[in-house]
Amino acid sequence: MYNEDLVFTRCVVCNALIEDISLEEAQTMPDFVFKSQQALPEKFTCCRACPKLYWVGNRATLASKDVEDMIKSIEHEALIPGRVPHEFSHRLSLDSAYSNYQHGTEPSYTNFTSSFQGCLDYIFFSRNKLECVSVEPLLADEQVVQHTALPSPLWPSDHLLLQATLALNPRI
Repeated sequence: MYNEDLVFTRCVVCNALIEDISLEEAQTMPDFVFKSQQALPEKFTCCRACPKLYWVGNRATLASKDVEDMIKSIEHEALIPGRVPHEFSHRLSLDSAYSNYQHGTEPSYTNFTSSFQGCLDYIFFSRNKLECVSVEPLLADEQVVQHTALPSPLWPSDHLLLQATLALNPRI
């Protein structure tokens, strides 16, 4: 169930909870970038673990609305008896970072255990607003199977790390 109170509550750097702070405290933060702007945001939040400063702007509002619409659409379909869809659809124009760099195919696996090997993880982005500049290579197959499966002494998770560099689309 979509809960607006949970949107933008975690730090994108370290995943710690973020807290509301005053304008005065925001002005003391290293990330404070509003010194030359006339209109300041009304609300600031920060991560005490990093410390990373956040504020709500146009992009956050648009992203929140897109996510809310998508979740409500999925919830509506799931509430119709006998209509839980096997494939979800949405109006967002999303692309996969790794698919762009692997000739239209996803990695053969992002999860590799002794009982399952398959692609469970993706980095999706809005191709209308962002472009994928690069992706980091995945662990080589030889490294993955070196200790039979993941996790291993080489890799602490059963999921591979996906990492992409995204940039604002210069055409917007």
